[in-house]
Amino acid sequence: MSEQVEELLKGYQHPTQTRVLDLGCGAGRHTILFAEQGFDVYACDSSPAMVSRTRQRVAGILGREDAHQRVRHSAMEDVHEFASTSFHLVVACAVYHHATTRQQWEGALTETARVLMHNGQLYVANFSPRFSPQEDSLFGRMSVFEAEDLDAEMARYGLFPVRLTETVTHGWRITVHGFYRKQTPVPE
Repeated sequence: MSEQVEELLKGYQHPTQTRVLDLGCGAGRHTILFAEQGFDVYACDSSPAMVSRTRQRVAGILGREDAHQRVRHSAMEDVHEFASTSFHLVVACAVYHHATTRQQWEGALTETARVLMHNGQLYVANFSPRFSPQEDSLFGRMSVFEAEDLDAEMARYGLFPVRLTETVTHGWRITVHGFYRKQTPVPE
């Protein structure tokens, strides 16, 4: 997924003026990439251990105090500490598929759409249903979608594809990668 994120960042001419949220940052792999390139980066994760690890890793770039303020403990469906329309870009790699209920899924997408600016962009990497046939999909144990279904779900929140959503196979892992822009939904 890092290759896709690195390619995505090339499209931003002024990193210091681009506010990014690394949603579900894990151990901070992408957060570090954003910080190193000078983006106005924030990150959050539901795991206190991952928040601590990401803070440690970015402290050398951002400083200890800044790392503590910018990397926060919060679930994907509850990022209320971030103001509405405050991010140019949200990156959600391997996070949304962890939603185990419709309520959690809808909460995560509602919050993502809320914090994105109009015309803000969302990059998603989500497991495909073909990732692991033994897993229950869509609000069983994991929320997994094929490309066209992920696009339809995102459209419900005013998030529309910027380019073709694709399925990527990397070894045993099959993921769906989507790049969306926040727009006003078109009435049906």
